[in-house]
Amino acid sequence: MKALTAVPSHLVKVYSIIVSLACCSAAQAAFTANLVVNGNLETGDLTGWTTTNDMEVLDDPGATTRGSAGLAPGASVGRYSFYGGIGDAIATATQTVSLFPFSVDIDSGTQDFALGVALQSRFAVGAADTARATFRFQDAGGNLLGSELSFVDPPTGAFDWTEFSQTGIVPVGTRQLFIEVDSRRTQFNSSDAYIDNVSFSLTSAIPEPSSFIVLGTMLCGSMFLRRRTA
Repeated sequence: MKALTAVPSHLVKVYSIIVSLACCSAAQAAFTANLVVNGNLETGDLTGWTTTNDMEVLDDPGATTRGSAGLAPGASVGRYSFYGGIGDAIATATQTVSLFPFSVDIDSGTQDFALGVALQSRFAVGAADTARATFRFQDAGGNLLGSELSFVDPPTGAFDWTEFSQTGIVPVGTRQLFIEVDSRRTQFNSSDAYIDNVSFSLTSAIPEPSSFIVLGTMLCGSMFLRRRTA
């Protein structure tokens, strides 16, 4: 019976490093940073957005007006939110996010996305103020690809938030994402519908941890055999 040959210490170190990388990759966030500019309005202004009519920024320290009911544990709407304000019946804010830098992955048909928005509609004294958000994947010419993703928070007297989110695959040919948020009123002269935390991100290409381990095993095995036959 042949005696077992000890694995060289340098190979053990290499394998340990690879396994550590695998564990780290599993813990990394799956999605890129939010690609929406100023999606939570925490700049205190409408930087990054194009507005129509009277879309405003609500300054609400401590969220005393909007509250936090309905938000997921740990979630926050910060100090500022979109607000319809006084004036026109429909106030909107739009933003176009360029996706040209990701065109290769998008056109492979495997580029995942995640998007979200927090909406608060209100109903009081017979008047409904409604918050909406729409996301449209477009080609380079601004033409709609697939179906638009639209979210509406039904007005209630509860005055709480509804968080919407969706994941999927970016349509092939997409070069930009058009986002529109709006606040609508039915009566009186002000809209008390709020919008916040508009987000859109793409998945990052991180190999599965098992891929690292298989690669590490093959690499170490190859190095060991070459050392034995040298």
